[in-house]
Amino acid sequence: MQYLADLKPESGLAPENGSLERYRLQEWLSFLTSEIHKGFIPLLYAVQAGKYVETAKPKLEKRYVWIDAQLENRKYLMGDTFTVADAYLYSLTGWAQAPWLKSVYQADIHFDGLRHLEAWYVRMRERPAVQQALRVEGLK
Repeated sequence: MQYLADLKPESGLAPENGSLERYRLQEWLSFLTSEIHKGFIPLLYAVQAGKYVETAKPKLEKRYVWIDAQLENRKYLMGDTFTVADAYLYSLTGWAQAPWLKSVYQADIHFDGLRHLEAWYVRMRERPAVQQALRVEGLK
């Protein structure tokens, strides 16, 4: 994702290499990969995961509550600027369920009551590039 952002630095999808903000972006991407993406795997393969789902689901829910709190005073994960981390989280969030999202996989996790996450998700969904991607992928 960082590589793609770096192909068009003028897009602002990632802060400049070597900057503190770039390391903050890497921090978000690492968190999303290790705690969110990985956390969904047992829910997406619940039969194979067996009882592990009982451990994985509450952990993933707690991670999303934390993300919700981070978004309380922010438009996007990094503040007022949309980055590749937002794109990644948008995709991952669409695997779950809530009245305000169209779930792709309908994993057995619900984001009801996470109002900052909801507001962020609605902002994300309204972005022209997201609308275009949803149309192209037949998810609109």
